[in-house]
Amino acid sequence: MAEKEQDFNPSIGVIGGIEQDAVNLRHKGFLVPAVCGLEQLQQVYQQAVAAVVNGVGDRDRVTVRMLIGEEFDLDQLESFSWNHGGLVTGLEGFIPVDTNGFGVQAIVYFGGNGAERMPSAEVIRQEQQVLAQARQEACNFPPQSLPEGYTVQVLPPNSLMDEEGNMLSDEDIESLVTMYGRAYKDYPTAFNAETVK
Repeated sequence: MAEKEQDFNPSIGVIGGIEQDAVNLRHKGFLVPAVCGLEQLQQVYQQAVAAVVNGVGDRDRVTVRMLIGEEFDLDQLESFSWNHGGLVTGLEGFIPVDTNGFGVQAIVYFGGNGAERMPSAEVIRQEQQVLAQARQEACNFPPQSLPEGYTVQVLPPNSLMDEEGNMLSDEDIESLVTMYGRAYKDYPTAFNAETVK
């Protein structure tokens, strides 16, 4: 029974700790509550990873998500890494979030690989080279204007209102469905009134 519950949400793992996902050779979890400083981050993270690191094999991976409080200086995240018994984990990314005053500014992703799963220095160098090239090329695209008759309108988050505060009509939603259907040839979600809402 516990095994099935663990497989129920394979993306984030367990909330409040780290558990093994034997199928994917991974230890994963989502640590809460939000941390407000680098010392607190190190303490919470190290305690959680230390509890499982002895069970991490050379082919395993560890992934941990954490909430970062509003007071936290995000520039400090890049310097954070932890080495325990050959397992080196560090920042893999973060997503800024707007929680409307709930004290969280980002979700951060830390990860690391066991020795066998660690890519070689040459692979890492090549990946960095490709990323640098992609960043440079992304900046070289000339701005494109919209076709005649189209405009850009930004809707308030989690709202079916336009910028004047008027509720979107069924006609507005159908227009969005049509636009998305034309813009995307292949997409993992169906475009209909319910998914667009």
